[in-house]
Amino acid sequence: MGNFLSSLGLPDPYALQKALFDKYGPADKRKKKAEKTSIFRVDGCEMYTGADGNPLSHVCTMFVEVDGNGGLRVSLNGNVPLDEPVQLWIKTIGSGLGASSAQAPALSFTLRKGQQDALLSLAAAVKQVVGGRKYSTPSFKYTCPRVAGALAELKNTLDSVWV
Repeated sequence: MGNFLSSLGLPDPYALQKALFDKYGPADKRKKKAEKTSIFRVDGCEMYTGADGNPLSHVCTMFVEVDGNGGLRVSLNGNVPLDEPVQLWIKTIGSGLGASSAQAPALSFTLRKGQQDALLSLAAAVKQVVGGRKYSTPSFKYTCPRVAGALAELKNTLDSVWV
């Protein structure tokens, strides 16, 4: 299947699922096989949960979902830094990715093979939120570096698959 998709110039969704499964594990821990899951939590903040099991208020949760065409839907929820640098990213680069922040606070967009550099530009915008300026939410001091690091790590994972 992968050779057929490659011959058409399309990425193999299973290769992407397998790479994400190996790196992050499934979002639903009951799933034990890469081919059985398409949603992965990529923020690395699972340890920051309250007694009720829900993420703490300063956590920005990041999930990715592999679609059938080998693309990736990236969703950021919770304490999403949507200050001016990120809004500028949405207007310029994010608009080409179908980025939306209609639900506050949330950000989601779709990536295809070759677009993974957008993750680094978003990471840079997130870092700018707290880079020597006043920011809207005090917890961004902790959230922004974690989000930027997770975006860069996701980009590296995608680079290993989307060559």
